[in-house]
Parts: sequence; structure tokens; C-alpha cells
Amino acid sequence: MTKTSFISVIIALIIGGVIGYAGAGYQYSAILTKAKEAFPPQMAMTSVSGTIQGISGNTITLNTPQSPNPFVTTPATRTVTVTSSTKIVKSTPVDPTVFQQEMAAYQKAVQKSATSTTATPPPMPMPVTQTTIMLSDLKAGDMVTVDAGKDVSTASSFDAATVTVTGMATTAVPTGMASTTGTAPVVNTPPPAKK
Repeated sequence: MTKTSFISVIIALIIGGVIGYAGAGYQYSAILTKAKEAFPPQMAMTSVSGTIQGISGNTITLNTPQSPNPFVTTPATRTVTVTSSTKIVKSTPVDPTVFQQEMAAYQKAVQKSATSTTATPPPMPMPVTQTTIMLSDLKAGDMVTVDAGKDVSTASSFDAATVTVTGMATTAVPTGMASTTGTAPVVNTPPPAKK
């Protein structure tokens, strides 16, 4: 093989490599575009839910879950400022039996108002009650939903319009005990030793 033939082969290999690399990049880009189209676009989020990591003054540090869309990056930790106009409430489920009774009475009242031209149907019963609480009632570990009243889908910090506590942190359980309901702990005892 002559020197010029050898150089021609090397140049052909380099050109082929560049063309192959460019083609693979284009193919990768096309696959990535198709994958992105499989997920719905990020919609505006006016509220986020998460667990309180800590509270300092009027600032809540909130751990939030990542977006289910792997092509959208949302902050894992958000800083929420509680202002003088922020409403803080604790949401507590209504007893299921009481709620069923309220729904039955509501359905009867709606049926009765449907036959009357002047009756107004009563408001629908809610499965939860909301109690106004203070910022000082919140603690690390509480699960909350924070409404900002504006799009905060990618915001790492924002002011809260409403903070709703959906689950309160339980108190620490001593080692060797496990709490199954947040009430009385169950003692985990090892089985007796075999003799």
C-alpha cells in the first residue's frame, strides 16, 4: 500500500466517522423529541404539596416531590414565606358515619328542592373540616399544601396565600416501639430464646 493510499483510507475513515457521529446525534435528537412528546406539557401549578423540613421566623422550608415528567425540573426544596395575609388552616377528615348521614340528608334536600320553584338546594357537605391555626402550630414533619395564587411550578421561593395542613407530624416514638396509628405505640419485643 502506498503512502497516498494509506492517507486516503485514513481520511475516508475520519469522514465516515464524522458522518456516522452526526447521523447518530440526529437520530438521538429525534428519539428525544418523540420521548418528550409522550409526556404532557408542564401545566401552571398554583399550589405545591410537601413535608415541612423546617421553619425559621416566617419562612417555611418545604420538601416537595419531583415532577413525574423527567423532562421538567422542579425544585425538590422550596422556601415559602408566610405573610400577614396568609391563611393557615388544619384540614381534618369528618367521621365517615357522620359524613354519610350528612350526604343522605343533602340528597333528600336536593330532591325536595328540585320539585319546588322557590327552594334553594343546601350547600354540599364537605368530607373535611378546616380550623384556622397559627404559624407557631406548624412543625417539621407536617404535610402541607401551599397555595400561592399564581404559577409556582418552577419557583424555588414564593409567598403563600394559604397553607393547609393535611397531616400533622407525630411525636417521636422511643426506640423499640412503633406507632401504627399515631396513638398508642406498639411494643416490638423479640421472640423468646429457644432452650
